[in-house]
Amino acid sequence: MRRLGVSPRHGGVALYVNGVRRPDKTQDHTGSNVIEFCSSTVSLYGYNNETTEFGFRRISVSDSGLKEVDVVRDFFSGFGGDFRRSGGLGYTNSGRAFDPVAKTLAGSFNLSSGSGFFSALVRPDASVNRAFYLLGSGSGGPSTAQIRAFDMRTFLMAGSFDVPNVGGSPGSLIRWGADGLAFRASGQSGQGAGPQIFLIRSNVVSGVGPGPVTVSAASFIAGRAAPDSIAAIFGSGLATATASAATIPLPTTLDRRTRRSVRPGAEQVCHATN
Repeated sequence: MRRLGVSPRHGGVALYVNGVRRPDKTQDHTGSNVIEFCSSTVSLYGYNNETTEFGFRRISVSDSGLKEVDVVRDFFSGFGGDFRRSGGLGYTNSGRAFDPVAKTLAGSFNLSSGSGFFSALVRPDASVNRAFYLLGSGSGGPSTAQIRAFDMRTFLMAGSFDVPNVGGSPGSLIRWGADGLAFRASGQSGQGAGPQIFLIRSNVVSGVGPGPVTVSAASFIAGRAAPDSIAAIFGSGLATATASAATIPLPTTLDRRTRRSVRPGAEQVCHATN
């Protein structure tokens, strides 16, 4: 609930059933501006992203309404912060994965160079083992956003692509279908561009791609590797065992797998693992 004309705007979290509010609600002023259901429907998780209390809350759900159970301050922080839950973990829009029960950090995603013309959006989906981030940092100009997909087990980036012509501030990043993402954008005020809805399909979303993914071995960001740099390749069928190079110059074959490039002899292998 929102209080108008005052700060903070938080007016409590309430439960409505068939349009009728149940009597018990959480306190106003300082509370959960964003909420997510737990693995069951008898409790909620909430986060205060409006004041420096930055409290992460557990809220019980009953027939009479809602009641705040406990709060942990500064578990994660940030004005305008948000989180989503999937597969037992929570995922923040700042790139952190956490256990909401143990209140511990599980890992983090590399969102470097991810700042841009809007706050990041996150949508995890354990069914495809991916955490998706929408960032305002695409390479196509000031109105180009970028989708990054991360492996939820390794926290490494599995792929990315640009989304051009995004007007205003995006919101409501959701999954649809086997390989779809969608989000809305407010549009550019004063430029004749109204609200937008983006429907996206990609094998980056489904996790079923045409081949291996090459990333920088330093940052694990996918993309074209610089000449003579060290890269890592993730995919299936690349090796049947673990092997490391023992000679200099590095070999071009390990575990009977040969790396080829457009410049013969340029790709050398220092480590291979199944």
